[in-house]
Amino acid sequence: MKYCYGLFFILLYSSMGWAQDQVAEELFSRWKNKQPAVHLSQHSPAATLQQAYKVQAEYVALRQKNKAHIAGFKAGLTSAGGQKKFSVQSALAAVLFASGKHQSEAPIALKNFQKLMMETEIGFRLAKPIDKKINTIAELKPYIKSVFPVIELPELAYQTPKAIKGIDLIAANVASNAFILGEEIGLAKAPNLNQLKITLKREKQLINSGKGSDALNDQWQALLWLVNTLVDQQYTLQPEQILITGAIGKMLPAKTGHYHADFGDLGHINYTIVP
Repeated sequence: MKYCYGLFFILLYSSMGWAQDQVAEELFSRWKNKQPAVHLSQHSPAATLQQAYKVQAEYVALRQKNKAHIAGFKAGLTSAGGQKKFSVQSALAAVLFASGKHQSEAPIALKNFQKLMMETEIGFRLAKPIDKKINTIAELKPYIKSVFPVIELPELAYQTPKAIKGIDLIAANVASNAFILGEEIGLAKAPNLNQLKITLKREKQLINSGKGSDALNDQWQALLWLVNTLVDQQYTLQPEQILITGAIGKMLPAKTGHYHADFGDLGHINYTIVP
């Protein structure tokens, strides 16, 4: 009987691992072919967040084999509203690839994307490596070189958009796609990030607003969470990599037009989206 139980769990583990490999490979294939992402929840309805992160790691490894370079990392769903929408109890983490970096004044063509979204965020650049968990914000700050405004441009394209779950987002690298970085400010001269009032205008019309504390109620707490989550996933964070801490205000669908994102004392970003 013990042998039967042992064989059962070996087979269960093996089949689950096979499913994860297959989902990662399908996600990679669909990314290459600009097709909507598959849902881990449909392949493995009982998959846990930990298993979803394993799929993400396999997907990232496939991208790296395809000559992709990691520019940094992102936090997603750092607001209570975002977590409720996708039925999760915590924020999510993912990789930012260097190929996703866009210049602020260069036009971004909608035709190159499936379902392009927009978020105003705050970013941080690392001054030195991090390979172990950090206990406090005070301990974290010496690792940070600079801060800057960010426009993240996620690609929220899934086979069944209304059925997206948290594990689907994690597995597909939390819709990580493109980003625009504003001018950097040294940490010593940075404003109080939580008190920043941030607005986004399209053709001079206000379409989004928020404050720095929208991310887990504290920018530094959001950054600390992201760093420790990445260390838990066996990443060693490298100098010059960037970290972004989640949407300020709402995630919005991208439309053609000229945009101005005002981050107060942190600066601003102008960008244009064309057909």
